[in-house]
Amino acid sequence: MDWGFSLADVANGIFVIVLAIVGAIGAKRGLSSKPKQEVAEIAGGIVDNSAINRLTAAIEARAMEDIKNRKLGHEMVEAIQDLTKELSEVRGEMRLKRR
Repeated sequence: MDWGFSLADVANGIFVIVLAIVGAIGAKRGLSSKPKQEVAEIAGGIVDNSAINRLTAAIEARAMEDIKNRKLGHEMVEAIQDLTKELSEVRGEMRLKRR
């Protein structure tokens, strides 16, 4: 039965779907990691030591979150590279089967 689709078309479609899923996951995680408060203002007030300690802890927590997100980004890039390699191998196999 011929549906008018080659194996390359199907493989490309699957690749695009996987990329869309990975992109959606990345976008969702990126949006969820944004701070809840958009504006912070400290204007010439006296700040006690505990407030400075809390601010330092918050900055460190944010830095750790950024490190996790950066690691996730690298993992996503590696996954996309693996998918690209697999797709290339599928294309090569398809070329061999056509002959």
